[in-house]
Amino acid sequence: MTADPIRPIRMKHVLLAFALATALVPAARAQTPPQPVVEGRTIEGQPFKLAALKGKVVLVMFWSTGCAVCRDKMPELR
Repeated sequence: MTADPIRPIRMKHVLLAFALATALVPAARAQTPPQPVVEGRTIEGQPFKLAALKGKVVLVMFWSTGCAVCRDKMPELR
């Protein structure tokens, strides 16, 4: 039985790719911007912090009473 000459080369490529991916993970995390601090009050007047919803999907919609489209969406917020 003869050894496959390509197999050691493939193994080197796999190991190199793994090492490169492992080395890049800390760099990718370092470039991630911090979570914005969003605090305010709910429609009911209760205090609200975005950090309290960590791990959940959140839709944050910014609007103004001076915006016609925003005013049209106000009934949906209730």
